[in-house]
Amino acid sequence: MNCSEILKAIDKKLGPRPRSFNFIDKITWFKQDKPEWDWENDEIKHNVENWEKVFREGKLSWGHVVQVNTLMFEKSSANCPGEIIVWCEKESLFDLDAFKLVAEKLYELKGYSDYLDDTKEKEFAEYLENQSIRAHGIKVPTTISEGLNIRVCTVFFQRRHIPNGVITNSLFPILYLDSKPMVATIVPYQFWPKTLLIEWA
Repeated sequence: MNCSEILKAIDKKLGPRPRSFNFIDKITWFKQDKPEWDWENDEIKHNVENWEKVFREGKLSWGHVVQVNTLMFEKSSANCPGEIIVWCEKESLFDLDAFKLVAEKLYELKGYSDYLDDTKEKEFAEYLENQSIRAHGIKVPTTISEGLNIRVCTVFFQRRHIPNGVITNSLFPILYLDSKPMVATIVPYQFWPKTLLIEWA
């Protein structure tokens, strides 16, 4: 899979920033499904409130699942949050193998917060174990990222953006706002090239 060519194809379909979307877009895939819980008193509110901005102004990159509600792996009507890593590295070309390894290492911290000596790794373990803490651009510890600029974000997954509405692959293109708080969302599959759709089939 040529990750660079895939992003180029998506970027061409999305258009230059600030992007614009037509009326049909706004009543179909662009329409936001808000969380069913009290999201206004939850840090997930940053995702909800910046919905349009991330599509219009967000940078295109790659995201990878670290942890997500298991409902997203099956057919359901529920949209659920999940934790992803975001490739924000500007000095190095995208390294798919290194990116996947970072996600795996982060997930392996879960359940070991009481046994970790490294402060940053311990904080990440506690964050994954809690499952109610929202991350908006936390930098991955250098002990795991090996110096690459990779950040962690909570995403509120929208099934309308995912092929068949089910997560069957951990890697996907994302749009993110490089701001505080950092916000990310998956690029709707309508903009994916055929090669990526095949990977998800």
